[in-house]
Amino acid sequence: MGMLSVARPGAPAAVSGAAQAGPLVACPEARSWECGYEAEGRRSSGSRSRDERKRCSETQHMHGLLRSTCEGALSDRALLPVRRERAWLSFALRWVSWAAVGVALILVAGFVELSQELFDPEEKASRLLSTDATVLRAVAHLRRPWLNGVAMDLTALGSPVLVALFTVALGALLLVKADRRGATILVATSFASALLTSATKVLFERPRPEVVTRLVEVVGLSYPSGHSLASAAVYLTAAFVLARHVSTLPERALGVAFTAGIVLFIGASRVYLGVHYPSDVFGGILLGTAWALLMATVLRRLDRRRSVVRTARPPSTRVASVTEHSKVLP
Repeated sequence: MGMLSVARPGAPAAVSGAAQAGPLVACPEARSWECGYEAEGRRSSGSRSRDERKRCSETQHMHGLLRSTCEGALSDRALLPVRRERAWLSFALRWVSWAAVGVALILVAGFVELSQELFDPEEKASRLLSTDATVLRAVAHLRRPWLNGVAMDLTALGSPVLVALFTVALGALLLVKADRRGATILVATSFASALLTSATKVLFERPRPEVVTRLVEVVGLSYPSGHSLASAAVYLTAAFVLARHVSTLPERALGVAFTAGIVLFIGASRVYLGVHYPSDVFGGILLGTAWALLMATVLRRLDRRRSVVRTARPPSTRVASVTEHSKVLP
């Protein structure tokens, strides 16, 4: 950047050719400021009086303030397109958050409707139970020795022990990365999924299916599937938390889609092993996904509130502060 050279008060301003090309001269505040610090600097320190040396020092200080002000103003102008793009992105994300809440409410309504049909004494319940039994028998015909091992490995991904270990490991990693909000949301989801599973199983008290032979022995009630509910809630919430640390949208979508596929495979393994009805798995996925979407919306609001705490000071404020400071000079 070129050096601004202005004559002493009373003389016309002189700007070098290099300074005319620089961004400092492009700023009107720099043109209006008159300083003679270059001329003062060319004098020897012994030939200047004490007052002259003081004035020269103050003039150099004001020149530095004006230079930083002009550079900030020009950088703000250059960042205008980026700020507009961020504003549109923030607007879109706000609508995405509200859409996530709407989808979560729809999923909860679907879970309630499914529960009512399952325990309706009329013919709706008999039709749904008949469909469950038909699907169980059809899946049982697909059993193969090698598939049995795959199904057992997949179903282990939704076990309470593995889900708890996953929560602890990922929560610790998020704390190391200084993501306390993500770690808190993940731990809260893990506890909530356990409470939801216990409460709904006690509420509906549906026994395990006896239509086909079970490949593993399990205890407890059937509706909804605890493996499906916990995997949908915890793994999808983890995907939403980790997506905040990924830069591009396609990578975020791929991570969430991959996690959703794992949740579906875990649910299918429960039906394959004969320990749950299809409606059990479907209800668990509905409730777990709804909780994950709600937690993703809460996390988005917390991140947005955090990001708007610090705001940049506008260029006009910086210029005004320099102008006020210049009034105290003799």
